[in-house]
Amino acid sequence: AFAAGVKIASGSDAGVVPHGRNARELEWYVDIGLSEMEAIVTATVNASALLGQSDHLGTLEPGKLADVIAVSASPLENISELLNVDFVMKAGQVYKHEK
Repeated sequence: AFAAGVKIASGSDAGVVPHGRNARELEWYVDIGLSEMEAIVTATVNASALLGQSDHLGTLEPGKLADVIAVSASPLENISELLNVDFVMKAGQVYKHEK
């Protein structure tokens, strides 16, 4: 589907991936041939567009809402780095992961 130009959006409420482990889905996309950036776009830009929320969500820009994660290494080099979250910023509050 992706090779044919179909936009893929990651995320579900079906219980396929436990909450908090959604990055596993992005690993699967990379495993089937998407680049790391293409996989990230499925969870951000494409997911917000599918929900009709692109004006408010999906990219980091002034005036948009965003929850942000920080990781120690680049997920553009290894998508699995998204599983190693150092902290989350949600509604301006930082939550650090105790390792």
